[in-house]
Amino acid sequence: MAGGTLHWKVRVTNKGPLPGAQRVLAFARPREIGKVVKGTPRQRLWAYQPVKNLAVGESTTVDFTLRAADLATSDAKGDRVVTPGEEYVLAFSDGEKEVTTHVRLTGEAPVIVEASVYGH
Repeated sequence: MAGGTLHWKVRVTNKGPLPGAQRVLAFARPREIGKVVKGTPRQRLWAYQPVKNLAVGESTTVDFTLRAADLATSDAKGDRVVTPGEEYVLAFSDGEKEVTTHVRLTGEAPVIVEASVYGH
């Protein structure tokens, strides 16, 4: 994933006894949990999609788009940076079932996505 976007389609089926609505949540977490910097979350929500009322047995598909900037972290200066080589597990969950995939950021050097408003 070099400065671009990735797209996923997630199929949701109501397997419960009643019609209902749900949200599908999309989380990102470092592939190697040991690389988590102290004080930072182990995972973060990067998107969610509502699923309108589904009848029992009915299915629908929800779309997700991940931009490389969605995986930016803050460096020591407070700039939001995307770092090549970082690997993430992306998890899509409806609260009961989780489906995962992996993504690796590629490129030549860290890219500043958003500069700190506090100056340097």
